[in-house]
Amino acid sequence: MVKKSCLLLLVGIMVSALVGGCAAPTAPVEEEHWTVAMSKNPCRTVDPGTGYQGSCTHTAHLHVFEPLLADELTMKAEGTPTYREVPVLATGYKWVTPTLLRMKLREGVKFQNGDDFTAEDVKYSYDYYLEMPLGGRYRQISYISYFSSCQIIDEYTIEFTLDEPFQDAINYLKYFIVLPKSRGLTEESVAAFKKNPVGTGPYRIRAFVVDQYWELEAWDGYRNGTVRPKYLTIKYIPEPSARLAALMAGEADIIEAPAPEHIAQIEANPDLAIYTVKGEKSFCYNLQYYKPPFDDVRLRQAVNYAVDRQTIVDTLLEGKAITIPTFIYPPMIGGIPDLKPYPYDPEKAKQLLAEAGYPSGGLECEIQTTCGEHIKDLEVAQAVQAYLADAGIKASVKCVESAERYEHFYAGDFDMQIGIWGIGSHTPWKVMRWNILYYEQLENTPGGGVMPEDMGEIKALWDEAGKIVDPAKQQAIFEKINHKLYDYAGGLFLYALNVDRAYNKAKIGEWEPVLSFYDLYLPYYDYRGKYPADREIEWEKVD
Repeated sequence: MVKKSCLLLLVGIMVSALVGGCAAPTAPVEEEHWTVAMSKNPCRTVDPGTGYQGSCTHTAHLHVFEPLLADELTMKAEGTPTYREVPVLATGYKWVTPTLLRMKLREGVKFQNGDDFTAEDVKYSYDYYLEMPLGGRYRQISYISYFSSCQIIDEYTIEFTLDEPFQDAINYLKYFIVLPKSRGLTEESVAAFKKNPVGTGPYRIRAFVVDQYWELEAWDGYRNGTVRPKYLTIKYIPEPSARLAALMAGEADIIEAPAPEHIAQIEANPDLAIYTVKGEKSFCYNLQYYKPPFDDVRLRQAVNYAVDRQTIVDTLLEGKAITIPTFIYPPMIGGIPDLKPYPYDPEKAKQLLAEAGYPSGGLECEIQTTCGEHIKDLEVAQAVQAYLADAGIKASVKCVESAERYEHFYAGDFDMQIGIWGIGSHTPWKVMRWNILYYEQLENTPGGGVMPEDMGEIKALWDEAGKIVDPAKQQAIFEKINHKLYDYAGGLFLYALNVDRAYNKAKIGEWEPVLSFYDLYLPYYDYRGKYPADREIEWEKVD
């Protein structure tokens, strides 16, 4: 049996640094310059229409490019989230019918090359992302593929059409980045754009190095005025100790994901501060149930009984998380306060293994995990590995960067794979599509597997939920889904982690992350200084 002492020993396992990040070009000393150290690689591609960049690169893109709408998610003093929808490149919208969305666009907006923003840019972006004329796979397709068409009504009016009603449709236009139509459709024009990318956002790109850093400069022509700071560097520093060292040395002003053992050191420094979003990031392992061995619900349940979640939280995470029964937990729609995680019961796990044909062990699998991108991700994987071994399951651990993880995910090439999501998604619909139903595999991967009958019952309810717009009815159906998801053990659900960002308060003052949809989608400039939380939001009426 794996004891707490074993887990405490795992805390001491040091993960070798992947890369230390590369020093970015230095901004003029007379201008304010902030440096952000991110735990996940934000530097995969400079062009949102080139390759599948991942959520971390999407965050960097949102400093230069803009979506049609956005959410502002902040935390109240008691730790509960509050949401507000705000206009960005769109100023208003109206559901003309349950499947026809008319949207008014903001007039007077300029791209950073001086071009006017119009409906043609929205249409161009939609068509490009959907058709992928130069090959590859873009993150944006995840947000616009729900719409069957995009049509220009006039210079500043656009209409999106759905094949059938979909309750979450408007949310996906909040992450649809608009590119200028001047970017073109040829390899030559896109290559030229990558050398000098322009958006409508508050920052321009001064320099970009793949896998290392972005160097951004506030754009004086931004419609809402110049943002602070003048210069912003976003660096990739995957190892927690390296991020802490950069913060303590003044080489970074904001760092993501300080390790739990670093929190006390940061809090003891009067020049530093930590902003925490409690229980924001849920952490699980996806179980590949489309194919053996985890198409057998007994084996999925055995994995859940085999792991002591609370001990992992208490030791490896030093109490900075809450255990969760499924991905759907309060305050998400469908969260059930009284639903508790699977109890730690290794004997029950062994019984289920025997019933499934493994009376003396013999079940082997691989755990794919990131290593340093998320707090204690490798150490948690090693703890799970030890718990599974105690129950008779032999698991190996493989480190993968996020980009490689996505490739394995789309190909269905995993047994157990780390899965992350945040409460900023509002409803569990998208969470389930990605981390529960593996829908992208069904849609995009030939031979991706066959969904077991029990999980098919959940999919049928999920299909029904997508067409419901009444909040009370949404709650009821997602609660039903939640109970079934628990019974069918759709994944190894572990905990919801507090999301911490440490910053140099003496230099930049009070700083509040404002999340949108996911814990990584946030501006790293002084957003609240430019957009106060109590400002009045004006929406344009759409006829």
